Order: sequence, then structure tokens, then C-alpha cells
Amino acid sequence: MVRILVVSHGRLAEALISSAGFLVGNVKRVKGISIWPRDGRRGQG
Repeated sequence: MVRILVVSHGRLAEALISSAGFLVGNVKRVKGISIWPRDGRRGQG
């Protein structure tokens, strides 16, 4: 089960999780999601 969700543009979410892992060790139950311009604005209307 994911307990922390990091959402960002580009690869920032994954980089933040990687940096946290470097500082504090294994980061468990954290998921990174990248949003790209090509993803559009689904659900906006």
C-alpha cells in the first residue's frame, strides 16, 4: 500500500524520492507520479 504520493511535472517526483532515499535510507511505501504536458487536462471542463 502506498502511504505517500509525490506528484510533479517531469521527473521531479522520482528525483525527490531518490534524494530522500539517499539521505534517510530505504524509502518504503512512497510512489512518484510524473505529469507531462502531453498528458493534457483530462476531466477539466
